[in-house]
Amino acid sequence: ALLHWLKDLIEPGQEGLEARFRTLGRRLAQERDAAEVATRVVRELAQVMELRSACVLVGDGSQLHGVQVHQGVRTPALLWSDDPLLEVTFRRAGEAPEPEVPAIREGALFEILPEVKLVLPVVYHGRAVGLLAAGPRLDGRSHDQAAWDWLGALGEAVAPHLCIAAQARGSVPRA
Repeated sequence: ALLHWLKDLIEPGQEGLEARFRTLGRRLAQERDAAEVATRVVRELAQVMELRSACVLVGDGSQLHGVQVHQGVRTPALLWSDDPLLEVTFRRAGEAPEPEVPAIREGALFEILPEVKLVLPVVYHGRAVGLLAAGPRLDGRSHDQAAWDWLGALGEAVAPHLCIAAQARGSVPRA
């Protein structure tokens, strides 16, 4: 039992992921401030994926507000919804968006997070409510399928909370 518990800490199985997301969901349910929601999500993202940098943005109509973390330092992030990467990413977002390597390498997101490796639009009931962006791993390894799967599962788990936070800020952009 102890070995299973330790393995779940390092590489959570489905039960470990569900428990982790339930805990995160309870914490997020207590927050209505978009910056706090983004902060909690970006910390989870950076910690579990062991990232050097990460960014979480929450939709707000014409702007996406959020937080970036680079080597443990948290700073606010702001993007306009007409950013080229966001336009391409949100256009591709369906009911079940998948993490992807950015299709283009231009736009303000690359000024905020120059080393972005994976992006995931967060969609809730057909509406884009945010974006998760993962930079390189601390150990320099490439993101494997488990990292892609975890990012997708995180996006699904936090989507309702990002939606609530986005609505608190204003209108939510359509996917």
